[in-house]
Amino acid sequence: MNNIQSRTPYLGTDPKDGAQVVFVPLANGKGIARLLPDDFALLTASNFTMTWSFNSSGRIGKSYVRAYQANASGTNVTVARVIARALPRQCIYYRDGDPTNLRADNLCGRRGHARRDDAALVAAMIAELPMANDNQFTPNVAA
Repeated sequence: MNNIQSRTPYLGTDPKDGAQVVFVPLANGKGIARLLPDDFALLTASNFTMTWSFNSSGRIGKSYVRAYQANASGTNVTVARVIARALPRQCIYYRDGDPTNLRADNLCGRRGHARRDDAALVAAMIAELPMANDNQFTPNVAA
C-alpha cells in the first residue's frame, strides 16, 4: 500500500463501543486518530488539510493531533481544541488518556494556559459554510 492510500481517512466502528467513527491515519505512521463523523465533516468543510500529525509540545512534553487550517493563527491547529470549541485559558484533556481519541465524549476542558480561542475559530468556520439539510453535515470519507 502506498503512502497516499494509507493516509486516507475511512469510516469504521470504534472497537471500544461499536460507535461509527472516522479514522484518520497520522503522518509518519504515528497512529490513527478517531473522531465522530459530524466533527470530521465540519473539519473537512472548513478546509482542514488531511495531513494530520502527532506532535509533541516542547514546553510540557505532551503530544497532540494537529492539522493545518488556513484561517487559523499559526501553522497548525490542535484538532481536539477545535472539536471541543476551547476558549482561551482552557486546556483540553482526554478522559481515557488517549490523545488520538478525538471523540467529543472523550474531551473535557479545564482552566489552563492555552492562548488560542478555538471557539471563535469554529464560529468563524461555521459562519463561512453553506448550510443545507437543517445544518447537518455529511462526512466526506471513503467507505
